[in-house]
Amino acid sequence: MRVVPLIDPSGHRPTCHDVSVVGVSGQQQDDYRVEELERSVGSTNRSCRHRDRDLPSDMPGAIVTPDGLTSCGGTSPMPNHDSLQLRNAVHTAYSAAAERPAQKHAFPVGRVLAERLGYPADLLDTVPLVAVEAFAGVSTLAVTAPIPANAHVLDLGCGAGLDSLILARRVGATGRVLGVDFSEAMLTRARQAAGEAGLDVTFHQGDAQRLPLDEASVDAALVNGIFNLNPARAEIFRELARVVRPGGHVYVAELILQEAVTKPDHFTEAEWFA
Repeated sequence: MRVVPLIDPSGHRPTCHDVSVVGVSGQQQDDYRVEELERSVGSTNRSCRHRDRDLPSDMPGAIVTPDGLTSCGGTSPMPNHDSLQLRNAVHTAYSAAAERPAQKHAFPVGRVLAERLGYPADLLDTVPLVAVEAFAGVSTLAVTAPIPANAHVLDLGCGAGLDSLILARRVGATGRVLGVDFSEAMLTRARQAAGEAGLDVTFHQGDAQRLPLDEASVDAALVNGIFNLNPARAEIFRELARVVRPGGHVYVAELILQEAVTKPDHFTEAEWFA
């Protein structure tokens, strides 16, 4: 896994934020991500540092548009696939993972995935099973992102709540964590997990491109893998720029493509998850 902190807080717009992108692949693709992020959150200075980690061999490949250049923050429309149909397919797949995590799914789910990504086993032992067994993220952002105590943090695409609970412990009693997900089945798990852990975390059902948060209401946002399966990427980044306070931080993790798509004109529904 390649960690690429891309953007320093600078630029012409007062709402410009510090955006760090974690790209999970064997090949760096910095430039297109910086360019697309610039379109969404303003001009930037580039600062790239790298470290490598192993990617689980069964981690699904990136879901990108045929030009291979818009898997994070892109503005190009997703060709030959109705966005509502895609949203419904993703919702069905992730809700099924929440309802039946032990069954086989089109993407890795659960504790084995979390440990292989780098979540410490002793940390996972302290989180209720109901959150861990339906985890479906792509990185350890909740563990590694520099989130200060007392911060107000958005966990966008919170799923079953693993990252939200980790963040709640990090920010402490005077901080605040808000989890947003579009799957009520996942949120049911997240709320149960928070109750079992005795942690005060607020969970909302909502779409990433229409966040149920006020402007400049959080200090930081974490997004652990939602962009490849949502064609409204530019809208999502605009929403993040709206809800994160000026000078705040956005930490994004996503799978990125290692090579060009070989058959761009023919995507089946199953291939969006493969």
